[in-house]
Amino acid sequence: MEESSVLTVQAYVDVADPSKTEWVARVMAPAGAPFAGLFAFGPNFADARQALAGVVWTAVKSGAEGIKAEGVDAVRVLALTRKTFATADLGQEGA
Repeated sequence: MEESSVLTVQAYVDVADPSKTEWVARVMAPAGAPFAGLFAFGPNFADARQALAGVVWTAVKSGAEGIKAEGVDAVRVLALTRKTFATADLGQEGA
């Protein structure tokens, strides 16, 4: 049985505009690291995440980052997102 190779990138996914009609997924990597600076947009969280996987795959196929496309069976996007909670809503009165 062949082993599959999954290329994993970490990303931050968030709304790109106040109306929440566009989302952006950005690779989380320091400057100079593989895929640093890559991003993609979509109308929702899932589409932005999938679009980023496509951008990463395009970079791999074009020879960027020195990763060979042969043997890569999938691109996994580990997505970090955020939710802000007002302290007044958390029962932290008097903190």
